Amino acid sequence: MKMWSKGLAAAAFCCLASTAQADVVRFEMGAGLWQSDPDGQIQYLGDPLYDVVESAGFDKEDSPYVWAYLKHPIPVIPNIRLEYTAMEYSGNTKQAINWNGVSYGNAYNELAMNQLDGVLYYNLLDNTFWLTLDLGLQFKYVEGDYLIRDNNGVLTTVNEDFSGVLPLGYSRVRVSILESGLGVEAIGRGIAYSSNTIYDVQLKADYTLDMIPLIKPGLEVGYRVQKVKLDSDDADISADIDMDFSGFFAGATVRF
Repeated sequence: MKMWSKGLAAAAFCCLASTAQADVVRFEMGAGLWQSDPDGQIQYLGDPLYDVVESAGFDKEDSPYVWAYLKHPIPVIPNIRLEYTAMEYSGNTKQAINWNGVSYGNAYNELAMNQLDGVLYYNLLDNTFWLTLDLGLQFKYVEGDYLIRDNNGVLTTVNEDFSGVLPLGYSRVRVSILESGLGVEAIGRGIAYSSNTIYDVQLKADYTLDMIPLIKPGLEVGYRVQKVKLDSDDADISADIDMDFSGFFAGATVRF
């Protein structure tokens, strides 16, 4: 894929700029809930597409998330960030949905899509004039399952599993408001190839308490938008998926 070469080129560029790495070891983590609101369509090969809200009956859900990163002072070696988000949506059909030639008019359906991300990044600016800039490469592992169960117990139950790893470009920009404990940041990651698109963007504000010497707790709140468009010709799935997930999130953080 072209994005592979672009991602590796970006990583190589970051290596050349690694002299801007932070000169201290820093660890931070956070966890919370993302009220993700689904939208979009699913289409089994050869069947009519259907809307996940109007037909499948999906609605917003609280999706738990956790993240952690480690910054270190060693040149060339990238810093590490890990993320995990558990997403699950369910509902009873409001309109008939078609899967593999079968029409499910009165059915329960459920979509689970868990995401584990590993990020290798370089800290090009580390609170320089209150500005932090990170660039790197993110590897997203998606593990999902889609279930359709006929409420009348007549039609065959559908249970489709899918999984895969995708490389994404990663960037993070943060502005710290001096001596206030407040900060705002934007994180963007994404890839586009063939007819597939995945991106994940979040904007947040956080507040860190600086009263404890070694452990600094805090709070974060923000808004997150994720796009998942996968073509069955390129991904190991039996359907085309074109969905968006968006909503506010809030959580707790701790810095060491």
